[in-house]
Amino acid sequence: MSRTKAANTSRVRSGTVPTRPAPAHAAAPAPHPPPAGSGYVGLHGGKPLGGTTCAAMSARLPSALRRTAQTAWGTDRLAVPLLLGCRLPTGLPTAVLLPCTAGNVRHRFGTGPVLLTLSRDR
Repeated sequence: MSRTKAANTSRVRSGTVPTRPAPAHAAAPAPHPPPAGSGYVGLHGGKPLGGTTCAAMSARLPSALRRTAQTAWGTDRLAVPLLLGCRLPTGLPTAVLLPCTAGNVRHRFGTGPVLLTLSRDR
């Protein structure tokens, strides 16, 4: 093995390999690209709910729930009554207790600016 090759090998092992300095003419980083957008305006393009109002969506809700119930009943007839049976005993107390909680919070903290009601000594 030649003397220079042995010297280079020992420097590599010891971790003292010289690094090249960065070129003085290094280019500035490229600018970020513009944000992605959808410019497609074909048959199904554009905003899917662009012209929809709350009243129109509310009017479609019963038929959507009816289709969902029919699909669920056709898929698994045993699971539908079980799910409804589990949801009713948990949903009814929740419907009663949430307004009570709101009333208790209002009674506890009062009305007015939040910082004043939270900083009061009670």
